[in-house]
Amino acid sequence: MRNINLEVPNCPLCGQTEFKPLIQNAQDFIWKKPGTFAVARCSGCGLVMTRPRPIENDLAFFYENTYSGDDQQEMQAFQKESPIMRMISRYRLSVMEKYAPVRSVDNVLDVGCSYGGFLLTLTEARDCRGLGIDFDELAISRAVVHPNLAFKTGAVGDLDHKEHKFDWIVFWESLEHHTDPIGALKNAYSLLKPGGFLCIEVPNFNGIWRVIFRRYWLPLLMPQHLFHFTPDSLQRVAEKAGFEKRVGQHSMFYPLEGVASLGIWLGHILRTPSPGSAFSWRTPFDLCVLLLLVIAYFLVELPSQLLLTCAGRSGHQLAVFKKVTSISEPKQAQEYSPEP
Repeated sequence: MRNINLEVPNCPLCGQTEFKPLIQNAQDFIWKKPGTFAVARCSGCGLVMTRPRPIENDLAFFYENTYSGDDQQEMQAFQKESPIMRMISRYRLSVMEKYAPVRSVDNVLDVGCSYGGFLLTLTEARDCRGLGIDFDELAISRAVVHPNLAFKTGAVGDLDHKEHKFDWIVFWESLEHHTDPIGALKNAYSLLKPGGFLCIEVPNFNGIWRVIFRRYWLPLLMPQHLFHFTPDSLQRVAEKAGFEKRVGQHSMFYPLEGVASLGIWLGHILRTPSPGSAFSWRTPFDLCVLLLLVIAYFLVELPSQLLLTCAGRSGHQLAVFKKVTSISEPKQAQEYSPEP
């Protein structure tokens, strides 16, 4: 078994070393990689972290053949070609444009872009220009092709803020993967034009399904997710990076969170599939489990997601911040409703 070296970092928000354990024995229930981890809350400011967590050099092991790779052709197809991914991208765009239109002259940076599916949908809809950056070299090498788009391997801090300036910077489900989210957002701040917008979508640790499923909650995603934000802690992290002004906070509708978490729990409790074998959906037992999940999806998942989204307690959140240009600027930005 591979030896994973762990670390217990201080809180990046307040420097505190005292943490209260919240979830023990968290595991990689998706790709079944070894190791057990814990989730803890900072006693000083309340920021929730994976702690202990793998050291940075060992984190790469948990990304091998997960988001990309020759065995992940379905993931690539989903990101680049799936109608569902296009629908999610348009949903995200609709939230962005509550605050300003995305114009054809705009430059958009997607941090953690994967194969570039969002940028493709965006530039086809608004004819703008985009740059995607991601640590995943293989995903970047196979990213979508469009004359308005470019892609780079690396971190947001690798971009020269004197050379690059953006009207929008988006972190779609990527900030929680950063070992230093405040540093990443500071770099984003330096890359934004005055009056530019930052959009961050991350799991919501205050979500109801997280409280119910705990270590089996799908968006917990151990140990790749290093931080677990609430709306309050996400705002304070952005403020620490220089963003004085949050102009929007949204609970996002993602109707798979509850049923997927239930499936993870059932798979672990019933040990289905058995170690080393693929889930087949062919045995009578597997088919019964599938039928249960389908029934739960329509009877529980969809109506509950609608209610939780309205109540601000769904498992995903999106926050919008603006790079303030003047201290006399009004406290709340006026929402913009694009024409259909």
